[in-house]
Amino acid sequence: TVLLKCGADGSTVITKDSIHHEPAMKSTDSLKVCDTTAAGDAFTAAYATTRNIKLATCAAFLTCTEKGAAESIPTIEHVKQTFRL
Repeated sequence: TVLLKCGADGSTVITKDSIHHEPAMKSTDSLKVCDTTAAGDAFTAAYATTRNIKLATCAAFLTCTEKGAAESIPTIEHVKQTFRL
C-alpha cells in the first residue's frame, strides 16, 4: 500500500488492487482552518489505525481547526462524532 498526502489537493491510497483519491476538505462556517501544524501527522496516525482514507482526511482537517501541534490532534472517536462516520 502506498499513501500519497498532497495537502490541499487531497490524498491517494494505492493498493495492488485499486487506487482511491480522497479530496481535501474545505473550511465551513462552523469549522475553519486556522493552523495546519500536525495535519499530516494526524492523517498518518488515523490512516494507520483505521485504514480508512476518509476518516484520515477528516482527522487531518479537524486538526487544522485548532492551534498547536499535539494538542490539536483529535481522537478517532471525536472525528467519527464530528463527521458522523
